[in-house]
Amino acid sequence: MRLRIILLSYLLITLCLSSMSAQAEHNASYIKSLVYEADSCRQSNDLYRALKLYEKAYAQDSSALLMRRIIQCHYDRGGYQRCIALYGSISPDSIVTSDLKMKFLCFSNIALMDSAIHYGRMANIADPHDCKIVSKLASHYNKTQQPDTALHITSLYCQYDSTNVFVNRQKAHSLYLMEDYEGALHEYKKLKRNEDINESTLYYLALCYAKSDSLYQAYENYKAAAEIGHYENPHIMAQLGIVATELGLAIEGVEYIEQSIKMMQPDEKLMYALTKTLGKGYFDCRQYDKAITCMKQSLKYPDSDIYTYYRIAQAYGMKKEPKSEREYYQKFVDKAQKEPTPSSTLKERIEYANERINKITETLFFQGEL
Repeated sequence: MRLRIILLSYLLITLCLSSMSAQAEHNASYIKSLVYEADSCRQSNDLYRALKLYEKAYAQDSSALLMRRIIQCHYDRGGYQRCIALYGSISPDSIVTSDLKMKFLCFSNIALMDSAIHYGRMANIADPHDCKIVSKLASHYNKTQQPDTALHITSLYCQYDSTNVFVNRQKAHSLYLMEDYEGALHEYKKLKRNEDINESTLYYLALCYAKSDSLYQAYENYKAAAEIGHYENPHIMAQLGIVATELGLAIEGVEYIEQSIKMMQPDEKLMYALTKTLGKGYFDCRQYDKAITCMKQSLKYPDSDIYTYYRIAQAYGMKKEPKSEREYYQKFVDKAQKEPTPSSTLKERIEYANERINKITETLFFQGEL
């Protein structure tokens, strides 16, 4: 009897283990099929479905490998902050070089420069031969006024590969920012020889030539940069005009500078809206001198309205300058009376303005100031 019980127990345990093994194999096969389908969706750029399938698989197997696939999907969909948050699901002990690179790119894309530089530096130390990380990290250093550090990491990379265009661009720019124009000129000339002939490279090459008093070479490269940019970059056009003028090409130089100024001028409707709003803001802050300056500026644009004269008069009234107050109320009335169909509000303002004009005139008369 006892032997039968032992045999029965052994059989039950064997059956349970067999069932558990079968279930585990089934789950593994199910997860594998989800991941395979998700990978296929991702390759065909169906990122939304890929993300859902990866998340479904992760619910069954919360591995770092699957979380990285989920993070990559969010990154490809522009969810950079979500990527950073999801890295909290991966143990710090499991963080690898690719994770450092991904964090660097995510922080870069949301313009958190301190964090981006931190992870970029770690990624660069872990993999010093990744040119994309080196060039982007150097760009961050250049943009945050650390060109010496940008020069250091690009120079180290160039000991391994001195022909990478993206790295050499940042190396050249760091030298320019450090005012080593001779060194920058050498690097930009090398870029040009290596057929990196784009608007930015030619522009900075021209700047370096100009700093070295090689005006004709500066002129040639400014002009080449302008042609690539279809003469639409106001900064290039301005520099081209200056150098052309210094070379004695006065007519050409004037044309380039005038074109540059025209391109730099903001849209008149926008300028009117900005100066008008700025004037109101200064008035509300009781900075009446600034308010008057801005409102007068807004009158120079085609969309200006007659109420601006009224508001200028009010500002002069707050400054206790009756003559100027009366002048602008009179300008308002003169403009307003030309309106073919004045609104009830406009009629009320005209009436008030006339009252103020009469009152101020009377006061000035008795004060002997007329």
